[in-house]
Amino acid sequence: MDFNAAYWICVVDALGFGSQKVLDILRSYKNAQNFLADKVNLWKFSGFLSSKNIEKLKSIDLNKAQKVLERCKMLGYEVITIENPKYPKKPRNITNPPAVLYVKGALPELNDRLCISIVGTRSSSAYGNRIAFEMGYNLAKAGAVVVS
Repeated sequence: MDFNAAYWICVVDALGFGSQKVLDILRSYKNAQNFLADKVNLWKFSGFLSSKNIEKLKSIDLNKAQKVLERCKMLGYEVITIENPKYPKKPRNITNPPAVLYVKGALPELNDRLCISIVGTRSSSAYGNRIAFEMGYNLAKAGAVVVS
């Protein structure tokens, strides 16, 4: 597991998945642990955090993040943060890269592979689940990398 994974999970929990602020944090602080160590006094002067962001960051729970990491380990997920050298180049180069990737199975080399994402709803029907599974399975079987 990444050393800073728990800190990045806290940041994502507070700022939201795919937050534009991930790159700002990396540029300004180099990692999530340094960022969270600064606390409110310096966050106010960061230039990229709103007062709403700061309020959410004040209530982060590192123990909750540790439980997420324990659950991932139990389920066989690898957790890769944006500062990890294993983090793939393709997602790192998008406008709002995810700070944390949860990987089930082997992470293939993504740079020369077709990556497909299947987007749906959290409250899908049994039919929707079956179709999404079949699509994902067939795409992966054909060589595409299915990203959720």
